[in-house]
Amino acid sequence: MARSRALLSEDMRQKLKDDFIFLICLICLEIGSAFYYGIRVILLFLTSIVVSFIGNWICEKLSGRIIRIANLEPAVIGALFVCLLPPSASYWMVIFGALFAQFIVLLPFGGEKNCHISSVAAAFCFCAISWSAEIFRFPVPFTTLPAFKSIDPALLTTSPAKALMMGGKPIYSIWEMLLGAVPGAMGTTCIFLILAAFIVFIQRKKNGTYMTATTLITFFILSLIFNRTTINPLTASIFELLSGSVAFGAVFMVPRFGRFLENKTAGILFSLATGIFSVFFRFFGGFEESFCFALLLTSIMIPFFNQISPDALKLSLKLVKYVKQFLDKIIKRKEKKAI
Repeated sequence: MARSRALLSEDMRQKLKDDFIFLICLICLEIGSAFYYGIRVILLFLTSIVVSFIGNWICEKLSGRIIRIANLEPAVIGALFVCLLPPSASYWMVIFGALFAQFIVLLPFGGEKNCHISSVAAAFCFCAISWSAEIFRFPVPFTTLPAFKSIDPALLTTSPAKALMMGGKPIYSIWEMLLGAVPGAMGTTCIFLILAAFIVFIQRKKNGTYMTATTLITFFILSLIFNRTTINPLTASIFELLSGSVAFGAVFMVPRFGRFLENKTAGILFSLATGIFSVFFRFFGGFEESFCFALLLTSIMIPFFNQISPDALKLSLKLVKYVKQFLDKIIKRKEKKAI
């Protein structure tokens, strides 16, 4: 018994260490965003984490579970959620979204250890539906935002993902997108910092890094095949990959579901499906941002992925082929209607 307790204690220390490093990476993203928009970004970040901790504490009390002091999971959830929001987001959006993740998603399923549904993606989808006019409008970089006052809508603009959605080319260069000097969500625009975090995760030999690579490669290839813009397909695919929250989500959100997937085959299928649905929702959905909707759907499907044997991976590749054929037919029909 003493040995099992010691092992459990070691696991908890390792989990705490991993979550701390994960939070440091997210804090770096927020600091990068604060460079462009000011102190409001930091205040929104802290608000989300504090509300997430309070919501988690209440949920633990309501469910009668032991409250763990050495638990950074609520902070991770709050930090991930706020990184998906615009720097101009209202504090009410942050508060209600963080509480939605805790009370509507995590509480009914017994907390983050037992809930395989993405609470962060669900909270973002809730906000996207509730504040659709606000969540997809962003300030121009180097606009110093007021710390607490509401933002004048005249100061807000659309993101590069919106330009791609309209079939055009973003007015920002690829270099500006790599530096994060483009309108977008707080933690998703600076690709250099996201890439640096991915390198840190690889060096720490995190098991979920293959899921990140699978998601990004799938998304890039499908974007290349189904070019929805008037520009060069390769250039368009690069813009698609760098815009929105695809890169951020693939690095920070997708690998966190590895603990619910029973084998590597399930992880590959989960990642493939996330990439496929991200392209499908982005190209044919009503919002320019699609990743969280895709991740929410694939996280719900995790029990299904766990039931598929390694031999069934070939069948999933055939499914990808059928999906491609189906999307080709839809695109041809749209082209005929346009003519």
